[in-house]
Amino acid sequence: FSHPRRLLAGSTASSPAMVVDGQGRVRVLAVSGAGTLVERHTSGAGWSHPQRMGKPGSWSTHAAPSAVADRLGATWVAAVTRHGAVLSQRSTRGGRHWTGMHPVDHDSWSSTSTPALAAAPDGRVWIATVGSRGAVVVRHTGSASSRWQQPDVMPGAWSTYASPALAVDRSGRVWLATVTSDGDLAVSSRGAGKRHWQASRGLPE
Repeated sequence: FSHPRRLLAGSTASSPAMVVDGQGRVRVLAVSGAGTLVERHTSGAGWSHPQRMGKPGSWSTHAAPSAVADRLGATWVAAVTRHGAVLSQRSTRGGRHWTGMHPVDHDSWSSTSTPALAAAPDGRVWIATVGSRGAVVVRHTGSASSRWQQPDVMPGAWSTYASPALAVDRSGRVWLATVTSDGDLAVSSRGAGKRHWQASRGLPE
């Protein structure tokens, strides 16, 4: 490993997010102590100038941003604001521009839980979020559309302080790991083309 290089000066409140985009650039995102979401990426032999995302000072300092690259190499970013709104955006035009941060919906989400993102082989992007009262909601884009579709609400009571995790395997099955309000770890999955989630005891037969 090379010696660490400081990319963001001063106080950084959140854990960083890191992703490799379709152009091979490494992108790093973090929320500052003042609640500003900042992105930098590799550029030539160095790093780009810091780029603010969304409104300065508006992001939760108790949750991290999430980032994932989809099948076409576009970068998707999701983060939660101080007031519990989850916003997302994606890169366009070879990764040089962004669509701008937009709410995934108008519900209230936990400002202490990081949204989870995952990209599927069919082109869809999935997101899992924890509500301010402990609901876990999963939704996805269309395979050829960036619009978020109708959500699935997972039954159960979930911790508002834990973050969900999402993964999509090569078969297109979506995996979701969540923590209950009692501290139990639960894993469920949804097969490609299926409409229902099922509790997971391992790989499906």
